[in-house]
Amino acid sequence: MERRIPDTATVESAVALALRAPSARNAQPWCWRIGYSTLHLFADEDRPLPAPGERDVLLGCGAALHHVRVAFAALGWSAEVQRLPDPDDPAHLAVVTPRPAGRPREETTALAAAIPRRRTDRRPPAVWPVPRAHLDALARAATREGARLEVVTGSVRHGMDGRPGTLLTRPAALGTGGEVLVVATASDDRMALLRAGEATSAVLLSATALGLASCPLTASRDTQEEFARTTPAYPQALVRVGWAAPGSAPLPPTPRRRLGHVLEPLQAPPKYHHRLLREEA
Repeated sequence: MERRIPDTATVESAVALALRAPSARNAQPWCWRIGYSTLHLFADEDRPLPAPGERDVLLGCGAALHHVRVAFAALGWSAEVQRLPDPDDPAHLAVVTPRPAGRPREETTALAAAIPRRRTDRRPPAVWPVPRAHLDALARAATREGARLEVVTGSVRHGMDGRPGTLLTRPAALGTGGEVLVVATASDDRMALLRAGEATSAVLLSATALGLASCPLTASRDTQEEFARTTPAYPQALVRVGWAAPGSAPLPPTPRRRLGHVLEPLQAPPKYHHRLLREEA
């Protein structure tokens, strides 16, 4: 008899992959709570970020939401998502309801396999051009998540830094290789930021699946305003993609929080698992 809801091991496997999602300053500003047939995403208010903190929280949590959707799909479950479900609780960002979906598509399997392999590669990429077919594939990935993706050129590119979380100090930090891409949305509200995080995740995982190195970037306020003058969309996130330079050593994974620190029962008191971990230690 086919299961109608995933077992605990399946949910834990999906959330474990979602822990690999990128976030500003590796803050990992999310927590998950399990209901009987649903999984709930919350912003972790115990991990505040400096201004503009909420934007970074929503982008990071959006990336985690996309990661968990990909993970569920690779495990044979589709994910119905209700975003921003509770107007009275702004920290409650999404309700995920898994549904049986059967054998995953090859593209889904490739994205899930990219999750543990993806790295934020700040090193200058090789000068080889990124094929147009690859850029088109990344644009389609963003479009499926309700965003648009554009290649950034000219003076706008020179207003960015290759180091996440900082403003431009040396334009040469980007190097001359690769492409800089902007994830943009039609509006600039909380829903748009959450969807932009999902789109950024889709672009990064698709780039990894295509064999490209990638790195989120930071744009200065002047850069954002200049981009806004040339398009009606709102720039939400920036990504550099390119080929890793010849001889580049593999990058180690960055540290992640333990599963027990981010996953707890929906009705449990806050930090239920933290207390259990201390009691079991």
